[in-house]
Amino acid sequence: MKRAKISQSLLIVVTVLGLLWACGPKRMALFDQDVELAAAPLSKNIDREPLTGHLADACSAIERGDQLGARSHLQAHLRRQPRSAMAHYELALLAIDSKRWADARWHLQSASKLQARFYGAMSNLGVLFLQTREEIAAIKTLQSALAVAPNNALIVNNLANAWLLRGRINDAVTSYRRARTQSPDHATMLYNHALALLEVHEGPQALQLLEQALSVRPGFALARALRVAALHEMGRFAKAEQAARRDLELIKATSDNHVVLGRVLIARGQIRQGVVELEKAHQLAPTNGPALFALAETYDAKHANKRAARLYRAYLKLQSRRFEQSRQARRRLKRLGTIRKSGGT
Repeated sequence: MKRAKISQSLLIVVTVLGLLWACGPKRMALFDQDVELAAAPLSKNIDREPLTGHLADACSAIERGDQLGARSHLQAHLRRQPRSAMAHYELALLAIDSKRWADARWHLQSASKLQARFYGAMSNLGVLFLQTREEIAAIKTLQSALAVAPNNALIVNNLANAWLLRGRINDAVTSYRRARTQSPDHATMLYNHALALLEVHEGPQALQLLEQALSVRPGFALARALRVAALHEMGRFAKAEQAARRDLELIKATSDNHVVLGRVLIARGQIRQGVVELEKAHQLAPTNGPALFALAETYDAKHANKRAARLYRAYLKLQSRRFEQSRQARRRLKRLGTIRKSGGT
């Protein structure tokens, strides 16, 4: 079935601050905005169904952008052909488009069971496992997809992300390098590889990859934020501040761009200005874990106990909070004498 928009596997990018600063959740966004990547032909891996009846009508509806009509036709096709892997797969992609994650997971699992070599279904299912922090399930599923389509750069990249989130940094670096041999100028993959390199303290090489990513996609805000964070990590504070301020002038800033500037300013002793930037980050994205935790630590150090406690508790309510920072937050709340039940870790 031809699709103009969502027939290929999802590509994920891991955001910088949750890993590099070790103070926030590992958040992901599903997107691929720079280079279209080729997927291996589905016809070599699954049994294709003839495009007739409701399946043909669904195809036409998808090409028109009529998702409601496509969904109706696909469901009708499934009632007649309950073992249609393609119908399950297309329904899953429609569910992903509308962020109905539970429906998407069920249809992808169904498609994978019906067609054992349906790598597209397995690849997208692996991404959904990563969204819910089921890294082991994601790794197994993506490895199965890769066994069928070993040259698919998206699958290799997503497996690398799974290794990274699981803490298997060397495996992640190896997989990112493999993905980039197949798609050397893809900005998202360059960014992900740079992030993994910073985890093993390869700052100069990471910076080189980030510059390459930004040459492909100058408005890539996360790559700009990671560049600032990398300079900070390497102790180049003045250069990091200069880059952060320049980024705020050149692009539409995200919460992460303000977080990295705030941290650099605090590291340079400009506490008040740093807090202003972290507050801006928090206002732009109230659930930005790095901003919450950085603000909590700063107010804690300033003995603004009530404010610090409120921010620590807000951090603990995040679904994707990091284990180590959750433990630190609980210890500090206990010290402040304000711990409350927040659920989870």
